[in-house]
Amino acid sequence: MHLVISIWVVLAAWRWGDWSKIYAYYPTMLYILVFNLQYSVLSHSFDYHLWKMGEELFPNHLHVDLLYSYLILPFATFLFLSNYPHEWKGKLLHYAKWIAVFVGLEWVATLFESITYENDWNLYWSVLFNVIMFPMLRFHYRHPFLSWPLSFLIMFVLIWYFEVPFVKDLE
Repeated sequence: MHLVISIWVVLAAWRWGDWSKIYAYYPTMLYILVFNLQYSVLSHSFDYHLWKMGEELFPNHLHVDLLYSYLILPFATFLFLSNYPHEWKGKLLHYAKWIAVFVGLEWVATLFESITYENDWNLYWSVLFNVIMFPMLRFHYRHPFLSWPLSFLIMFVLIWYFEVPFVKDLE
């Protein structure tokens, strides 16, 4: 499933992305890459995952995380920003469409066991996460320096709520 998503997002970006503005979108593409890598580093370092991607054709879970960090999420961000509408009604529909696509794909992935949840995370948390993530992508695009502290605050609230350990038991 992850390979299919990768191929689709690259083809969709090639077809529907606004390549004339790639340099404007690039910082936000890096922003999502950094935060996804941060999740990967924390979850792998502490062996404390909220979700795990099925390995399917990949050697292990980390390789799938890297695929999402370097390919799927940046290109999806590029598509999201490339097609962002100007009118309010269109903006709300745009957010709803992207949230529905991400949640729908994740729901299908749960059916095929391409994603599993751990430590009290579930699809409902993913819905909430997507409801926050897409506006944050747009916020970063418009106000990059304000979005970083807000993003770190959101990250620390999630770390606190889900009790992600920062100190491993050395025994």
